[in-house]
Amino acid sequence: MPQLKNHMNIDIKTMGQDERRAFWITNLKAADKLMRSLAPDRVNLDQWRRQCGAIACFGGWLSADAHFQCLGVTANPVFGYPQLPGENDWVEHFEVAAVLFGDESLFWARDWREDEFEADPGATDHQVVVHRIARRMFRLGAES
Repeated sequence: MPQLKNHMNIDIKTMGQDERRAFWITNLKAADKLMRSLAPDRVNLDQWRRQCGAIACFGGWLSADAHFQCLGVTANPVFGYPQLPGENDWVEHFEVAAVLFGDESLFWARDWREDEFEADPGATDHQVVVHRIARRMFRLGAES
C-alpha cells in the first residue's frame, strides 16, 4: 500500500460510539461547507468524473478539499471515485462514505433513493447532496 503523508489513520472500528458520532458530524460539516462553495452545475451524482476529467460527484469532490485530504481521501487516478488507505488495500467507492459519514448512501446516484426530495426533477444534484448531508446530520442529532 502506498504511504501517504499528512493524513490521519482512520480506524472507525476502534472508536467509541460518541467519538465515531463526533467524527461523522465533523466530516459532514466539512462536506456541507465544501458543497455550498461549489456552483450547482459542478455536481453530478451519475458519474464520479466527467468525460473531460473534471470531478463530478459528491465523493469525487472530497479529494479536492483540504479537510478530507488530511484524512487521506484521494481520487482513484483512473476512474475518479474516492478512496482511503485501508488495512490491507484501499477503501473505495461507497465504503468511503460509510467510514467518513456512517452512511454509504450519501454517494448513491439519485435513482437509487426512495426520497421525495430526490425524486423531484426540479431539484439539482447539488441540492440533493446538501439535503442528504442535512438529513444525515439530523439523524445524528446535530444541527447543520
